[in-house]
Amino acid sequence: MAKCYIGQLAYNGHGFYGWQKQKDFPTVQQAVLETVDKIFPTGKNNRAFAASRTDSGVHAFGQPLKVEVGRRIDEKEFEQLLNENFPSSLKIFDLKRINPSFKITHYTKDKEYFYFLSKNEHADHSFVQPIGNFNEEKFHQLSQAFLGKHDFTSFQIKSTVKGDMVRDISEIGLYNASQIPFFSYLPEDVFIFRIKGNGFLKQMVRLIVGSLVTAVQQNLGEEYINILLDRKIERRPFLMPPNSLFLYSVGYPFNEEYEERNVVDRMLWKEDEAFQEMKFFNSITPSLQSLKIPHQSFS
Repeated sequence: MAKCYIGQLAYNGHGFYGWQKQKDFPTVQQAVLETVDKIFPTGKNNRAFAASRTDSGVHAFGQPLKVEVGRRIDEKEFEQLLNENFPSSLKIFDLKRINPSFKITHYTKDKEYFYFLSKNEHADHSFVQPIGNFNEEKFHQLSQAFLGKHDFTSFQIKSTVKGDMVRDISEIGLYNASQIPFFSYLPEDVFIFRIKGNGFLKQMVRLIVGSLVTAVQQNLGEEYINILLDRKIERRPFLMPPNSLFLYSVGYPFNEEYEERNVVDRMLWKEDEAFQEMKFFNSITPSLQSLKIPHQSFS
């Protein structure tokens, strides 16, 4: 029987074509599996599962990761071996043994994403999306229209979801990054769009941010958001680039029988030196620079 472990995976999504393994493109799941196969080269049934399938170029602070291997190994030793053999863009925290019956996707309660925006059209950080000057109060106010249950059909692209596309958004808003302790080093013109809900469709968060950016840049009101939500317009919102989107955390309900579920709620990356001033995510390449959206794109 496979031995199962769960931990919190952080990764820099630059250079990866999302989480799920693909035939001809590098993915995060492939990088994890190649590392596990290197540690256990005779393991015919080595497997890796994530709680959420992030898209190409999207990052993660806390992606719950379940790894199945053929033999038992000490948790701390396994965690150390993974981090020693992972590419520099991946890091695992707080790896623990878990019951094989634990379903890492089925038990999720909610997910939370961050999107970094800046008023500075020449932002210094590759994970911050510059959009030029905008009214942050209006942005925050308009975002409240997404609270609660809505049909997000207009806020997805090529979704593979079977059934309805209703999702419940419990928390949403725009916050000054410098006022959040871990991000206090960022300039005052950098903001974090935060959204938390019971689930998200493919590219849903980037489309929501795109609709809000369009609304504030073109001086549109809440009726624009409502028209999109009511599917009264065929054109989808503007799709924001992936380089500023982060899976922040995934929540699980507390249950004493499965106390180990709470391991994935810990933000241990905050204590790691590699994450100070977001160095882990701040690599700059010409291809990343080409993703920057000029201010005039929204006007």
